[in-house]
Amino acid sequence: MEEIDLMGIVVGKDVPDEIHEATYNIVTELGAHQLMINHVLIWDESALEKDMREKIQDGNIERFIEIEAHMLNNVVLPGLFKSLFVSAYNLFEDALNKICYAYESYSGETLSYKDLYGNGVARSVSYFEKVIGLEIKHKNQWARIQKWNQVRNSVVHKNGRLEGQQINAAKMLGIEIMQDHYENILFMQKSNLNNFIFDSEKFLEIVIKSFVKE
Repeated sequence: MEEIDLMGIVVGKDVPDEIHEATYNIVTELGAHQLMINHVLIWDESALEKDMREKIQDGNIERFIEIEAHMLNNVVLPGLFKSLFVSAYNLFEDALNKICYAYESYSGETLSYKDLYGNGVARSVSYFEKVIGLEIKHKNQWARIQKWNQVRNSVVHKNGRLEGQQINAAKMLGIEIMQDHYENILFMQKSNLNNFIFDSEKFLEIVIKSFVKE
């Protein structure tokens, strides 16, 4: 997976100061979040086994480790990844809002993104298209963001229970779906979290590049 250098888009380029500042703030916040993820995910099954062996001197240690590892991999980590995904999505949404506000500041536009109908990512994108004049929605990356939005809604409003189009969205994004009492539950893994971060940064790359004057 390619690395995306958002600051590299604006450094040394002809771009409004407000967009440059917004990009810097976005990169700083995304970087801090990624650092947190890296520290949190140091804990894995091998670390668990080492910790258990240090604390427990018991003939049943292997069985105990097996049970704890099952809980870690099937309950704890998927729940943690869902929480990290929601926080990453919130940062992405805030990043788009920052760009809208930056445009308002340097252009003198009196219509705020907050004045448009809707909310969240969709409202910011509507502002990009209707007010700023960017062409965003025809991009393939926007289609993926919309699917991530459906996944986000299932996590925030139904603790990961999937219905209707959310099921197809999760499948197309490569998220495993578990069956629990005839319900479809998303089973989020580290790779899914990384895929969202990549998709969100790729979308931000498209938006920020549109402000660079050739």
